[in-house]
Amino acid sequence: MTRAPRSALAAAASRAALAVLGLALGVAIAEAALRLGLPVGAYLPEHVNQPGKRVSGTRVPGTRRIVVLGDSMCAYPGSWPDRLQAVLDKTAPGRAEIVNDALPGTGPDTYRNVLSLRGLAVAPDVVLVMAYVGNDLQDVRDWQRQPAPRRALRDWLRRHSYLAWFIRETWLRKLKHLAQAPRTLTWRQWAMAAGAERGVPDKELKRRLASVESVLPKRAGAPPINTYLLEFAVAEPGRFRSSLDLSDASLASAMDASEGLLEEMRGMIRSRGAAMALVVAPSCLQVNETCAAFFRSIGYDVPKDMAGLDAPNRRWLAWAERAGVPALDLREALRRPAARPLYRTLDDHWNAQGAQVVAEAIARFLRDKGLAP
Repeated sequence: MTRAPRSALAAAASRAALAVLGLALGVAIAEAALRLGLPVGAYLPEHVNQPGKRVSGTRVPGTRRIVVLGDSMCAYPGSWPDRLQAVLDKTAPGRAEIVNDALPGTGPDTYRNVLSLRGLAVAPDVVLVMAYVGNDLQDVRDWQRQPAPRRALRDWLRRHSYLAWFIRETWLRKLKHLAQAPRTLTWRQWAMAAGAERGVPDKELKRRLASVESVLPKRAGAPPINTYLLEFAVAEPGRFRSSLDLSDASLASAMDASEGLLEEMRGMIRSRGAAMALVVAPSCLQVNETCAAFFRSIGYDVPKDMAGLDAPNRRWLAWAERAGVPALDLREALRRPAARPLYRTLDDHWNAQGAQVVAEAIARFLRDKGLAP
């Protein structure tokens, strides 16, 4: 009477073991396929400046490979990494190769993950990290706020698995889009909801929204405003000032965490015999009065005297000095008089002229430090 249940239990265990083995084998095959470069669509290993091209760990002798890590300040077609390649090629054709591994909407925690999975795999001579004062600390704060187990698991997967990135960049994004499609929020609705989450009274939110809407361009064909800026002008008008003076305790904590992430990256890079360089990109508020005036006009708390509001710049540069990492402060280059604007209209990203100024400043810096031909 007891043999049948035991037999059934053994059969169930056997089926479960086979299912787990099949799943593990399927994951291993998918991971291998992505690493070998099968045509599976857009995901992390496509470099910004080399779409569709796999960059291997070998290269032409005499060529210096420079990997770029950063956010949207680096990750759009025609951005400064593309122009840096052209600037270096003018004086040393074919002797430097820029590999752009920047990803928009990310911060130092993601830079670290991409470096671990992708950046070091292409055997760089130099890893150039751009720390952006505009919002890198907010990104680190958001990362810190995740539950510790979830954060640890997510980081481990993104540091070791191409499949995790592929799922994130394809299926999960599509599923999230489909789930939100029936209830997609306008920037106005998002701003009101985000402000309410921060405890702002409804009357005050409506006042801020009316103030922002009063300065929006009314004429047809006017350049669009970055909706990210509009949303936070209503929900959190002190967002940018607090990230410049570190008056918010959570951002001060994020500053400490960002230094820890940079230190971790430095160790990873040096363990591979490569050099690290840091570029500190200022907020447009620190270097461009037109940009600062626009931020004020839509309701942000931006003082007219910006002197002294540079805590993140100083902290990152001080870290680099202690760590022995060459560092470039871009404020000087971006404050010089220019014949044309350096920032996009009604946005905080560099335009073509600004990207060129940044590329030339970085090229001089790399050559001065012996990091580029």
